[in-house]
Amino acid sequence: PMIVGNELIGVLDTQADTTNRFTDEDIRVKTTLAEQLGVALSNARQYERTVAALAETETQARSLALLNELSGELTSANTSDEIFEIAAPKVGEMFGAVRASIAMLNEADNTLEVFALKGESGAVPLGMTLPVQGTSIGISVLERRVVNTADAQKSDLKDVQGLAKQGIRSTVSA
Repeated sequence: PMIVGNELIGVLDTQADTTNRFTDEDIRVKTTLAEQLGVALSNARQYERTVAALAETETQARSLALLNELSGELTSANTSDEIFEIAAPKVGEMFGAVRASIAMLNEADNTLEVFALKGESGAVPLGMTLPVQGTSIGISVLERRVVNTADAQKSDLKDVQGLAKQGIRSTVSA
């Protein structure tokens, strides 16, 4: 067995096509080799975890830097239009999204109007009015929660169906 500390991580197994092929010396060498392989594999696993954690940390650092930059730019914005122009591209960049939009609720007619857009307009062009009922962004408004559509092609929501036809595969409305 390949044991590192008290943890069994695997087994080194060898086979032969003759009976009684392995001597006591073969077994001692194989045991030592199994220990060395176990340590090497454990070290490799730890290295892989460290690299993955570092990549995640770098991703979080980039997101925090973008968030900080966005906060600074939003603080200097004086109009809604300036806020929209700043926010949509930055949000798309923060999350690696191909598209991002900001829609504002019009309570008078219970619709949402798209005021800002990052990426191609596609199924949701700037200025488009969407109903609150039957849409992902509408559910986010009505239920005051984040709506995560993991597979846009399987959605029955009007706005997500339109995006799926444009090649979008997942959405989050917040």
